[in-house]
Amino acid sequence: IDMEESSFYTLLSNKTFNTVLSQNDVVLSINKCNKDIKVLNDKIIIDLKLEGTILENNSNMDLKDPNSYSKIDEDFSKMLNEKIKDFIKKLQFSNSDILGFKDIYYKKNNKDNKFLWLNADVIVNTKVVINDKGYIFGVER
Repeated sequence: IDMEESSFYTLLSNKTFNTVLSQNDVVLSINKCNKDIKVLNDKIIIDLKLEGTILENNSNMDLKDPNSYSKIDEDFSKMLNEKIKDFIKKLQFSNSDILGFKDIYYKKNNKDNKFLWLNADVIVNTKVVINDKGYIFGVER
């Protein structure tokens, strides 16, 4: 897996301390992740709520405008939905269950389903919330 995918692995495996994500010249530091993973007979459903702060803003967004934060939240949520889904599909293709979905299914249903991991549809629902107090607008001397 590449650097970006290792960030997704970090988020999904409960090791979220200072996970850094970037998109469209905005860099976020994720400092809190609430996740819920359900493995059903034919689906893997991942719900993520991420909280973080902006580390860098090299875009033209005005961070003094509250609407900018909503736009960044939406953009990162959409991006993460797609990229995490692609990451899991890549793991399925390589038959690498590093996130333990087979184990989650077994613990819930007390039976094996060895084909579940390879054939399950993946649904990812991500909500990103940015702490707008995390960005420093300037320093006066």
